Amino acid sequence: MTEKKRGVLSQHQELDYESDRLRLLTSAAPEALENGRARQVIERELRSFIEKLRAHFRYEEKDGYMKGVKLDKPHLAEQVDRLRDDHEHMRGEMDALEAASFEDSNCREFQDRILRFLDHVRGHEQAENEVLERFITEEYGR
Repeated sequence: MTEKKRGVLSQHQELDYESDRLRLLTSAAPEALENGRARQVIERELRSFIEKLRAHFRYEEKDGYMKGVKLDKPHLAEQVDRLRDDHEHMRGEMDALEAASFEDSNCREFQDRILRFLDHVRGHEQAENEVLERFITEEYGR
């Protein structure tokens, strides 16, 4: 397996950890977030996660696996293109979440919005892992 593909898988593991941490914080009962400090922590963690996710997308698109997989395994190109298109969709979600805060809406609504975003990220990352695993299996065998 190439260093780039190994790097992407490692980044996916790190993002999964960060996502789980944010999910745990965000899943608190709304009354636990009455303290403004708790909401600030979640918003800070959300922005940090988004920053890491943006950097990850840039890496995948520029130097990561996407270009190489499409060149080496053209039959996977359609899946890679769908994943790249999903990056754009998620960038829109990230922009909207960064612009929002607990002050802008009902606490539960904002929590649910963050959790839906994290579900989207998890599904996307799993789909990327499946493409990478298929590539690795085809390239190197099991």
